[in-house]
Order: sequence, then structure tokens, then C-alpha cells
Amino acid sequence: MKPINIGQFNRRVQIFRQIGESDGMGGQIPRWVLDDTVWANVVESSGKRQQQFGQLNFFYGYDIYIRSNKTTDQPDFNADDFDPADFATALVANRLNSNYSIWHEGRRIILHSILEKNEWTYKIFGYNRVT
Repeated sequence: MKPINIGQFNRRVQIFRQIGESDGMGGQIPRWVLDDTVWANVVESSGKRQQQFGQLNFFYGYDIYIRSNKTTDQPDFNADDFDPADFATALVANRLNSNYSIWHEGRRIILHSILEKNEWTYKIFGYNRVT
């Protein structure tokens, strides 16, 4: 990944994590809770329209560049400082999954996977589906 100028991190995005709440009947109701707020650069990288089962669907892919302040490369790193459900931990451990999302220009973008990373910057693939 080529270096990104700090000025290109021009969006303050809120990262949400999906949790399950009891519905009182033994099931779970998904709910999004705020996990972190970071500076980011969000770039739409692809878009596709298709008709499936008589319904028109749109799929948008995004490259999301974020700057993280937490890293295991710091000499004072302490594993006890991290919460296993914390977004920064998911980045460091390279265990990002669809439980994380951001809101960008009125769309919820599901964070799918880390494409590249260097010392302070992560390139993440995200997607949005509209039906």
C-alpha cells in the first residue's frame, strides 16, 4: 500500500458493532452499538446492479482507509489493554468480520476484510447492498 497523506483522511466515521440482545423468547435481536470513531478515507471501488428472483439489487464495494492509534508494534503494548470485542483489537488480530459497519453518506457499509495494512494505516474492503 502506498503511503497516504494525512490530509486524505477527510471523514470522521463512527464504527458500529453488531450485538445480539435477548428478545425474551430465547432468540436474539441484532442491534448496532457505537464501538469507535476514527478518521477515514472512503472510496467507492465498485458497483453492480443485478436482477435476482424478480427483484432489482444493487451492490457497492468500498475501499476504506483508516488510521488506527493502537498497534502491537508499540514497545509498551500490553495485551490486557485490549477488549476482545474492540474494533482496534479486531484490526490488530486481523479478525475483522461482518459484525462491524460504518455509516457513510446515508449508507451502512459492512466492513468485510482487511486488504492491506502498514504501521498505522489499514485498507479495508466494505460493501453495501440495496434491494
